[in-house]
Amino acid sequence: MKKVLSVAMASAMVLGMGANAFAIQYSTGSNDKAAWPKGGLQFDGSLFVTDKNGDIITQATTEINNNEAVDFQPGDVIWMPLYAEDQLVWTATVTPGKEEQMAVDSIKIVADDYFTDASGVVIKAKLTDSTKDGTEGWDTDIEAAWNDSDCVAYSPAGVEFGWGSLPNYKSKENEGKVFTFVKKGVQAKFTAPREVEVNGTNRTISTIRVTVNGRTFSGKPETVEVKVNDYLKTVTAKEKNTEYFKSVSFEGVANVEKVNGTDTTVKKPHVNNTDGVVTAYGHYTGKIDKNWSINLIEKSTGVADLIEKAELYKATATDYASYSKYTDEIMPKAVYLKITLKKEWKTVSNETLKYYVYIANNKNNGDKTNEVWVSGKYAPTYRTVDFTWTNNANEAGLWKAEENGVAVFDFADKAFFTVKMYKGETMYLDLSTAYDKVVAGEMDVEADSFYKFDNTNASFARTGELVIVSDDDTLVPYEIDEDGNFVAVDAEYVKDYAIAHTNSKVNGFVFKTNQLGNYVLATEELGEEEAEVEETEEEAPAPVVDEKPAETAKPNPNTGAEDFVGLAVSLAVVSVAAAGALALKK
Repeated sequence: MKKVLSVAMASAMVLGMGANAFAIQYSTGSNDKAAWPKGGLQFDGSLFVTDKNGDIITQATTEINNNEAVDFQPGDVIWMPLYAEDQLVWTATVTPGKEEQMAVDSIKIVADDYFTDASGVVIKAKLTDSTKDGTEGWDTDIEAAWNDSDCVAYSPAGVEFGWGSLPNYKSKENEGKVFTFVKKGVQAKFTAPREVEVNGTNRTISTIRVTVNGRTFSGKPETVEVKVNDYLKTVTAKEKNTEYFKSVSFEGVANVEKVNGTDTTVKKPHVNNTDGVVTAYGHYTGKIDKNWSINLIEKSTGVADLIEKAELYKATATDYASYSKYTDEIMPKAVYLKITLKKEWKTVSNETLKYYVYIANNKNNGDKTNEVWVSGKYAPTYRTVDFTWTNNANEAGLWKAEENGVAVFDFADKAFFTVKMYKGETMYLDLSTAYDKVVAGEMDVEADSFYKFDNTNASFARTGELVIVSDDDTLVPYEIDEDGNFVAVDAEYVKDYAIAHTNSKVNGFVFKTNQLGNYVLATEELGEEEAEVEETEEEAPAPVVDEKPAETAKPNPNTGAEDFVGLAVSLAVVSVAAAGALALKK
């Protein structure tokens, strides 16, 4: 989860420094020629921020002179728009793409939403006592079918009579006989659905299948609707000249077809006539001159060089298509100062990101933008150390322990590190197993594999157990120290080493350390350099000439200089030989 960083911008500041006072001067990289805009060029409007994936961080849009809470993280890009007078206004027509939608079958049709049941009622009842009034004296309750003027009845002889005529037929001779009571209603009706909601999205129905009274109809919604309603007419029951409608059973399902996805398309930018082609003041859309420069100094605290690069950038139609629905500050062909932050910050503490910047014309000292600054707090995003399960350290990242316990880090099954950690411990962890040809070339034996841990801020409070996974017990592990020396590792080769918190067992080299370093597995032990002894040919002794030395007035004293030189040479040879015996071969 991204941490909050407050950003403030201020314009028209007097920084008290010229271009040469800034630490970095970036070239625009342009080969174009362009005049400095009449009326000047300046930062204005609102900056916006995109992350390392190019997605806009909507809550990070910040107006000049405003203090806003935004989400900055490594790899973010800060877009700072430039404004000028009398600028062309460009736009581009964007047709949004659609994601692919999978086919879905047998989506239930809710009967209450699309089917109206028939409302007619038919009751057959035997007259048991003709002396009772109204609806009494029957073996069945006839209230449901005999309660209003739209009801009719049929006597045992088939004579139809209406509401209010019942007493005329309740006679002694009709006792024990069956009457039919009918409440006329409306025909059942089906309205086929055309759309159905799938995962929050309305989808067009391709086909439906419904069953009425056990009879099934299937096809396109509009076709099935007609067929079902025609069938419902045929189930109408008739008694003499009066119709009534039976209730029917109903169930149904709908199907939607797969919908292929489409890409977002954007047409070539064009001048927007609705703004009168030229706006009196707006985004600068002219050329970027090759003699313009970006003058920037970074004043971040704690960790230096959080900024990767600064560039003047002309927005494309694709940029417009990506960000126009989130901000009005994006326009095709508009020029922005883009500040790209480094994609990886290994700091484990809160830091202040701050920089000062302006754009200048190197051919004319008077042509420069307003001087602005951006400042904010960076809070690292941590992954919490899990003491119950193995921690997946496949990807580089910052870790933090929120309690005490024994943690196991799994580096893509290539290495495992088990260590006791304490609440508040933080570190950056990463492992590279790329083959290092340069280091391999310095070895007098073959290098099998490399394990280079990035141990920035990763010195553990306690010594842990590192396992370098390998199925070859003939290899020899060495650590490569900061000076490039190969140091033998006191490691034990083990088989079926059980990884805590999992059922996994691995083979490899196990040793103790509290600092993850840089290791190589060699095919055999590295040898030691031997001092090279130069062979000298023995010269035949010169013949001895017995000559009497010439006499001098005063003999020279014996200084022993020749003996001193010989001693020095001997010591030097011994020293070189000793050094050669201790150095490992590279």
